[in-house]
Amino acid sequence: MFEEGKSQFNQGASSFGPDQSEKSEEAEDIFAGTEPLGNVVPEIPVPPVGMRLKSSGAKKWMIIVGIVISALGLLAFAGWKVYENLVPKIQESILEEGIEEIPEAKELKEVLELVDTDGDGLSDEEERVLGTDINKPDTDGDGLFDREEVKVYGTDSLNPDTDGDGYLDGEEVRAGYNPRGPGKLLDLEREIEKFRID
Repeated sequence: MFEEGKSQFNQGASSFGPDQSEKSEEAEDIFAGTEPLGNVVPEIPVPPVGMRLKSSGAKKWMIIVGIVISALGLLAFAGWKVYENLVPKIQESILEEGIEEIPEAKELKEVLELVDTDGDGLSDEEERVLGTDINKPDTDGDGLFDREEVKVYGTDSLNPDTDGDGYLDGEEVRAGYNPRGPGKLLDLEREIEKFRID
């Protein structure tokens, strides 16, 4: 069986060329039927006109573009380092010197002091100091605006009944009574007595 397969293999191989089982001593010359070229240089394909690069001009432009990109990268890196080191120092100096040293900050602070979100007559800054609500004109709900309580009647803007008599400060003012204690809000006779000379 092995011999039979070998003979079939040799028959198949002979159809592709000479029988390889017989070794020849001489190598076959595959260039025997061609003419020698001599000193002819093979032709190199040339790219289309639009794709040609002029060697010296293209190299110069590539070098210039490379330098510009490198310079921009270096400049960006240097700018970041300056920002990274300088900004904390500026913030620190502002905190040490205080914001009042900067003219623009003074103006901004003055504007912020004038803002009155709830329209009660006290600026938001004053309300923050007093502890009243910047969004409610009457923080304690007694019927008097926060400004009236603080700057007109001298009552507690966080307590609806400053004198603790059971009446809201606003009710007492409307009825003509003193919201800070006993008596009338404006007792003319008592006020006149203050000015009497004996």
